[in-house]
Amino acid sequence: MNKYKDLFLPLPPAAMEIAFRTLEIPFYTDTPFNAYGFVPALIPLWATDSPSYTGYWKHWFAPQRQPTFVEVYVRDEYGATEISRDFMQLMLRVLLIAITIEGTVTSDIQKFARQAGVNPTQLTEIAGLAEANGADDAILINLPAFAPDPPLTCYQGDAQDYPGDFPHDEMALTAPGLSSVCTFEVSEELGERIRHSPFAPPWFTTTDQPQLFARLLQKDDLQGAWMSLNSAGWRFAEAKEAIRQLERQSSIPGFDRLVDAWTAEPHESSGAVPEEARY
Repeated sequence: MNKYKDLFLPLPPAAMEIAFRTLEIPFYTDTPFNAYGFVPALIPLWATDSPSYTGYWKHWFAPQRQPTFVEVYVRDEYGATEISRDFMQLMLRVLLIAITIEGTVTSDIQKFARQAGVNPTQLTEIAGLAEANGADDAILINLPAFAPDPPLTCYQGDAQDYPGDFPHDEMALTAPGLSSVCTFEVSEELGERIRHSPFAPPWFTTTDQPQLFARLLQKDDLQGAWMSLNSAGWRFAEAKEAIRQLERQSSIPGFDRLVDAWTAEPHESSGAVPEEARY
């Protein structure tokens, strides 16, 4: 995980402190990052034994997509759900859950809030929401930090008013829009709609993701190759070689650091048979 340090620079210092365990999340177990393996679009902040990851989600070759924060559910085939649009939203959500679990604002929660950059007014607001409604993502939209740009989880069951760009069941299916969507970002229902759409990207329909990746790379379709690399159908060992090939054709600043960091992680150890570990 040490090679990820430079990749946290766009985020507040507390993000790196959480990832490297110098700032402890109030309620999560200290699960090793290499316990499950993770996809290249994810920069993990913490893992749980559920098993899941919470982290920063960035599409390097799709500048039209805003980086965001997600939960990734390993048993749900690495499905990703947007939970926060920025780091402050993520910290406030963590506090909402922690206060709901504890039933009050403990001294440990107060200390975490200070270290995470949450001010006393924000902590009081979160405590009020936790007392009234518990850990309900939908109520976060009432906070000043959420109202201008709420994450997808604030729109439970009806995302028509969602202003962001994370894929959701109510999204219009267009060729330009789907060109920057990977399979891990969509529900099973939306995935079926996409696969039966005339605008379905090939990484949604292929039975051989590595072969498709090679064809996209040959056509210099780097965005498509990246989306293929972050879609289901890879062994981790194959994906490591593929992302190095993508790096050789890329001129995006900093992408080489992501490649070094991601390929250094022992993702293959996430499976019972290492060479078969896959996503």
